[in-house]
Amino acid sequence: MITGSHGRPAPARALACLLLLAAFVLWPSSSAVAHAEKVGSSPRDGATVNSPLREVSVDLNEDVREPAYVVVTDSSGKRVNSETASVSGKRVTSRIEAGMEPGEYTMSYRIVSVDAHPVSGSLRFTVSSSGATEAPAAPQPSNTQTSPSAGLPSSQVPIPDSNRFDGAYVVVIFFFVAMLVLVGILRAGLKSREGE
Repeated sequence: MITGSHGRPAPARALACLLLLAAFVLWPSSSAVAHAEKVGSSPRDGATVNSPLREVSVDLNEDVREPAYVVVTDSSGKRVNSETASVSGKRVTSRIEAGMEPGEYTMSYRIVSVDAHPVSGSLRFTVSSSGATEAPAAPQPSNTQTSPSAGLPSSQVPIPDSNRFDGAYVVVIFFFVAMLVLVGILRAGLKSREGE
């Protein structure tokens, strides 16, 4: 029988090494296979705004791809934010462009992370009398009512192709190769035992 320096069979030593290597690979990959999610927003869901609101933002736990979509509407369905949103790292920001009267507002968003994970949802916040703002002097578009989801793309958000392998596939490939290597080592050990 083939043994190591401490009398441990070679196949057992190989298996122990493979298990240690698997633990090393799996530990960092847990974050790679995790889905993107919203971790914060301004205003927060259910918050009351007591100062003039100039912009709204949504934060993810991963960097964001462009374009991103954010729609803010008042209780009548009128949109009050810009039709475009800016992306900086993990944050998506959209300017408030119309006057905000006291009342309840809905912010809907649809965002795709750099790992091609779509994130969508909505939240509500209230603007108090001290947080109200007047409409800018420039002419505004018609006050046609808009549903909270208007201005957002369909739920099937186009996701650009990524050249990077997802962590889950890396783990599967690693285990497949590791099992082939282990089978080869075990067979070699059995043949050596039969030859003794």
